[in-house]
Amino acid sequence: MEFAFRSKLPEPRQRFLAQVVEHGLATGLRTPAEFLRHFSPLTIMHALAEEPARRARILEATVGTRPRIALKKSPESSGEDLVIALEEGETDAATVVATFEPDDRIRFLDPQYLWAFVVEPRFWLHTATSTERVLAIRAHTTYVVECAMEEGLVNHRDVVRALSVPTLVEFLPRDEITNILERALLDGRDRMPFSEKTMLEVVGLRALFDHIPLSTVWEWVIGAKIAAPLGLMPDTEPLFDEREAHPDAPHEETVIVGGMPEPSAPVLTAKRA
Repeated sequence: MEFAFRSKLPEPRQRFLAQVVEHGLATGLRTPAEFLRHFSPLTIMHALAEEPARRARILEATVGTRPRIALKKSPESSGEDLVIALEEGETDAATVVATFEPDDRIRFLDPQYLWAFVVEPRFWLHTATSTERVLAIRAHTTYVVECAMEEGLVNHRDVVRALSVPTLVEFLPRDEITNILERALLDGRDRMPFSEKTMLEVVGLRALFDHIPLSTVWEWVIGAKIAAPLGLMPDTEPLFDEREAHPDAPHEETVIVGGMPEPSAPVLTAKRA
């Protein structure tokens, strides 16, 4: 699937979140109806309380309200009209979400709630039996990490260290390990450094995530190295202790990797050789 959306927001954190939310919707792993379950029409209109033109644009496209009338409507009235239009089948969730522009979602909605929407399906614990859905989950997972890298939120070293060398050795196929060793020897012969970036170039991020368990990727890379540092996990729950949750730790330990959309942060037992 070709995904063309690129956020124009000023901050890397904002662009990352806008693109990840939109990618989830574009792949069908997240739906407009689910978005409206997280952010009701009233919530959206109250978030746009100081933006009458944006509220009016949504009402025009979904309810058919004339521009001048839409501009005069309060957030409460706008939300009620949108609820009625949805109940009566005059519009649908897809139209509402499409008219609420991706960058505006980030400008006006709470980022932690948006992240909760992103991770609600608990992709790291997926039980999908459809090959198409499994491929979509892995593609989305790869996109989340690639997007964070493109925005400079993490680098190649962060990803490899988060996964850990023992994990790579355990799960990568023999052919991939052979390719890595051959490249390392060639670079060494040419007096070139063999870095984490080179390793990921040899294997490829998507190929890597085809072999590494999704739970490892979502907990150690996306959760620990991206979401927690960006403050996307709930402030009310314990988030992440870098000292205890270091992926290179040589022993079994209990780590709180919170931030997923649960009443409390899950306590997971993480093994690192």
